[in-house]
Amino acid sequence: GYLADQLRGKISEYTEDYCLSLGGDMSVSGDTPSGPWVIEVETLEHITKYITYTSSEKIFGIATSATVRTKNGRTQAHIIDPRTGVPVHSPYELCTVVAPSTTSADVFASSILIGGEPLADQLIASNLVQAVLLQSKQSAEIIIKGEGFSVT
Repeated sequence: GYLADQLRGKISEYTEDYCLSLGGDMSVSGDTPSGPWVIEVETLEHITKYITYTSSEKIFGIATSATVRTKNGRTQAHIIDPRTGVPVHSPYELCTVVAPSTTSADVFASSILIGGEPLADQLIASNLVQAVLLQSKQSAEIIIKGEGFSVT
């Protein structure tokens, strides 16, 4: 997230309209020639829906965090719960967050996997994030908070 925000500062010196993607963390500004950016959101293998995000904001960051990652063919815990010091036990596997900056979106996506829906609600109510999308690891359940996500 941080690198995307740093590059945002450089790119914005040359153009107002861009969508910069760095491994799932995106910094977005302006519009496409045909209108607002429509961002395709990563989904879990068992979720067969198509998810997009369209923002009414002209500048935003979007990031997805997961509870596990695959490294050298092995699945490993990716997020440690600071309250317990052990890998997080969350009902969700992926969390996608839209925020004013990509750094914030990245940090809040991981934090919501630890703090759950109550934290997502607090962050939206305080206007620190624009939208949150949670994907369950046990079912095809998708939880959307805030505005801009579309599921088809």
